[in-house]
Amino acid sequence: MNVTIYVRLSLDQRGDELGVQRQADECRAFAESRGWTVREVIADNDISATSGKVRPGFERLLASKPEAILCWHTDRLIRKTEDLERVIDLSVNVHAIHAGHLDLSTPAGRATARTVTAWATYEGEQKALRQKASNLQAAKNGTPHKAGIRPFG
Repeated sequence: MNVTIYVRLSLDQRGDELGVQRQADECRAFAESRGWTVREVIADNDISATSGKVRPGFERLLASKPEAILCWHTDRLIRKTEDLERVIDLSVNVHAIHAGHLDLSTPAGRATARTVTAWATYEGEQKALRQKASNLQAAKNGTPHKAGIRPFG
């Protein structure tokens, strides 16, 4: 089987791409252990899947017409239902080394994928609430807000 590996890291404060490299290395080893051929590795580094920004790697993945997709975890590939529906439209299976196989060729598999994605969306929204609360607490305490490399506030 030929697979296209997709890796993503939401925040890379140092810009060293070590997180996406770790994911890619694990995915390559996973594919090799199964006798799969890696067609291509596509990465989105330092890009959130929930921010609404275009993920160039994700767009390239969809356009590449993969035979199958391999990712480190499904939440690296999809966090929103609209993104899942675009993957479903590819009519390919998704293999996640830390979340299992999503068989998108069956109604049950698509239902499972939609459920998993709903929980990923939920976790993304909950994380945002925790971050906002932490930022508000820091502001009330006079602590500089550190959202990235440079503090401000």
